[in-house]
Amino acid sequence: SQSLSSLKKNLRKDMKIKHALLSAENVQEQSDLVTAQMKSFLNSDVIGQGAISIYLPMQGRPEISTWKIIDFLFSHHFRVCVPTVFGQSHTDMAMLQAPCFDD
Repeated sequence: SQSLSSLKKNLRKDMKIKHALLSAENVQEQSDLVTAQMKSFLNSDVIGQGAISIYLPMQGRPEISTWKIIDFLFSHHFRVCVPTVFGQSHTDMAMLQAPCFDD
């Protein structure tokens, strides 16, 4: 039986390989689907009701682009917070409020 740590390490390795095989078109399709789901989730009952934490996409990696979601959040008066590493370890992280694109 593998330890949880070992299982997580293997899962990360497998997902890294799968991500590397994604085409740019597939990543865009998935980004559009996630954006549409977020827009439907953030209905008129919650518009402007606080802050949303979201990761920024890493350049050079085939992962979901969050830029359209961030643009939507700003246009609907949400405060947007992003994780920022401030130390040597990946655990040295704080959520910082992002300035609006218009600022």
